[in-house]
Amino acid sequence: MRNKPRLHLALYANPKYLDTYHYALLIRLKPTNAPAALKFHVHNKLQKTDDIISQPWLYETIDIPDISLEPYLLACIAIEKILVPLGRVNQILREVPIHEIDDPSGHGKAIDCVKWVQLSISALRRVDAVSNNGFTWDGIREEALRYMRRKRQERRWEVGWNGGRQEDVATFDMLTDEEVVP
Repeated sequence: MRNKPRLHLALYANPKYLDTYHYALLIRLKPTNAPAALKFHVHNKLQKTDDIISQPWLYETIDIPDISLEPYLLACIAIEKILVPLGRVNQILREVPIHEIDDPSGHGKAIDCVKWVQLSISALRRVDAVSNNGFTWDGIREEALRYMRRKRQERRWEVGWNGGRQEDVATFDMLTDEEVVP
C-alpha cells in the first residue's frame, strides 16, 4: 500500500465566522506535499429562482492544480490512503446526503460541511475505499484542531511568520505522525 493517493481533511478560513473552519476533503498524490489535489466538499451558494432567494447546500468536485493558490486554504491533514480509482471515490461522495431528510425536493434540514465530511469518511470506509487506519471521526477532528491551534500559536498565517515558505500550505500526516510542511 505504498505511494497510494492520500485523503486529506482540508481546513479553510471562514471569513464570516472567525475561529471556525470550512471543512473539505482533498485527494493528493504521494508525496503528501504534492501541489495538485482533487477537492470534494459541500457549500451553500446564493441562488435566485423565480424571484425567490435561497442558499442551498451543493456538492462540488474541483480539480486544483496547485493548492498554494487555493483561496482560504489553511491546512491539510492526511488521514487515509485511497484504495480505489478516483472516479469511484467521486461516485461514493456524490451519494453522501446533504440533507438530514434526503428527498428529491431538497427540503429537510441541511447538513453542514463538518457533518458532510464525517459522513463522507464513513461512507468511504464502509466500502473499503480507504485504508481505515483506525482513527475515529472525533480523533481526526481533535488532531486537526490541535494542529490548527499549534500553527496559530506559531503565527503561521500572520505577516512576519518565521517558519517555511508562506505560500506552502501547512500539512500534517496523521499516518506517519509527521508534519510535512511547516
